[in-house]
Amino acid sequence: AVNDLDAAALFAAANQLEVELPPGASYDKSERELDTACSQVKQSASAVAAASATSSDATGTQAKALAAAIGSLSKAVRETAMQIPDMVAQQDLLTSAKGVAISAQSLVASAQVASENPDAKDK
Repeated sequence: AVNDLDAAALFAAANQLEVELPPGASYDKSERELDTACSQVKQSASAVAAASATSSDATGTQAKALAAAIGSLSKAVRETAMQIPDMVAQQDLLTSAKGVAISAQSLVASAQVASENPDAKDK
């Protein structure tokens, strides 16, 4: 997801962002899908954090759900950005989503460490 968002941001900077939109796509529909994807990422990130206090298996399961949510976010962001005529706004949206994806990676790494060290005081 990070690489896809990074590539899309580079294409947006060159005013050459092209994403294949699904049939019947509209800005309103893309915006709703983006909102849903953001909610999924938020819920999945919270679940990863909570699972880190239980077990590494639970953390892994929630990390997979978060990865799927980030994939959905990446797709929704690219489709939404494609429909924005302002290339600076496109770049901002794509770069922000890339930051979310990188933060999710950091969260999963931290959750993994926390789940493997349940006696650590500073989780």
